[in-house]
Amino acid sequence: MYHHRLQSAVSNSNAFWFDIKMRVSLILLILGILELILKIFRCVLGEYYSLFWIHLIFLIALFYWPQYISGRFPQRTGLFSAEFRLFLSALIKAAYYLLFVSVIFVLILFIFRKTITDSMLFLPLLLLWPIYVFEQTKHNFKPAILPFTISMVTMVAIQFTNPANPKLETFNAYLKDFEAVVSMVKNKEIKPDDAGKSEAELPCQYRHLVGCPNRKIRIENSGNAKVIYFCNELKMWGAGREEFIYISDGKDISVKSAGNASLEIRKLRDNWFWKVEEFDSANG
Repeated sequence: MYHHRLQSAVSNSNAFWFDIKMRVSLILLILGILELILKIFRCVLGEYYSLFWIHLIFLIALFYWPQYISGRFPQRTGLFSAEFRLFLSALIKAAYYLLFVSVIFVLILFIFRKTITDSMLFLPLLLLWPIYVFEQTKHNFKPAILPFTISMVTMVAIQFTNPANPKLETFNAYLKDFEAVVSMVKNKEIKPDDAGKSEAELPCQYRHLVGCPNRKIRIENSGNAKVIYFCNELKMWGAGREEFIYISDGKDISVKSAGNASLEIRKLRDNWFWKVEEFDSANG
């Protein structure tokens, strides 16, 4: 009798954790698919929504489910008050994490002058979050394996959803997109944001052509020629800049680095140039 009861208890416990595991995994799978679909098709959907809220929901879920599945509250997870405490705990942890990555983003932006993308929100989590999951579920890790795998696969996939910025070596691969932007500028579909200024925001599908933090092109007139600057990269502490340049009249503006140590302009093809410029902090 005792052996039968023990087997029944073990069976019920296994069924309970299997049910918990599958429910958590299904929710994470839905959230992960939603995150990736909205991220990948954001431009097609017209940017009518903010990805921040989608990211925040997924982030809260990442901090919530390890507590839920840890087994520390096996008798109380069905109660609203206990569930609310778990949710509040996950929300606070997500808020602390956002504060942490905000500091990192400030350093990246102002020291390294690199572009900040929403995908970077989950990049530190790939290293830090597995430690958190293990700490929460180390006494009951088996039910966490499937949701952990789904979460990690989603976060890794997010890192590949942003198109790479063009580099000198890959310029030809992006030429069609560059030419499309030039055509839009000529047709006045892309214009400076404000009168008297030269910067213009690119449509969503072409923002990856600019690697500098503001994601904008500069449009200037030089005589009868129109000049468009696609900033590619700012050097650390603003010590220099690399950019692609389009000149409508095709005038050769090449400058060899040997003649000017702080400036090099290389012709890539008709109308297109690559510029590398270094300047001191006073001019940066």
